[in-house]
This record gives sequence, C-alpha cells and structure tokens, in this order.
Amino acid sequence: MKLFDQISEPSVFRRDLSPLPFLEAKANFERQYLDELLRFARGNVKLAAEIAGRDRKGLYILMEKHDIRPSHYRLGHSV
Repeated sequence: MKLFDQISEPSVFRRDLSPLPFLEAKANFERQYLDELLRFARGNVKLAAEIAGRDRKGLYILMEKHDIRPSHYRLGHSV
C-alpha cells in the first residue's frame, strides 16, 4: 500500500483529513486487522493466533469486543 493510500484510508482519517480520536482509530484498526487475519486463516483461530503472535484467548476476547465470529470466515459458510 502506498503512503497516499494509507493517509486517505477512511478508517484512520475523516473526509476532511482530520484524524480520528485515538480510541476510535484503534478500534477501527483492530476490526480491520482481525478481518484480514481471519480471512487469511479461513476462520482458523489457532492459526490466526499463531500468525498474530497472541494466544487464542486474547484473540477471542478481541473478536468478542468487535462482534466478529470466526465461523463467518470458514469455507462453506453462507451469509
């Protein structure tokens, strides 16, 4: 990702390019990171935790905080 793409990323900056409050930006990052991580691991929380360098319990706590379900990332899951 190019620097300009990162600067204009809506999860970090508003349309007027003013930064989000820290806690809101952190929550956006966590959601996006978990989404990408679980997509890559295809919903396998053990693998996702290994990739992230965290334990599964910590990952489950973050997923619960953001209402993210690993089953939605598994093959054959229908939305």
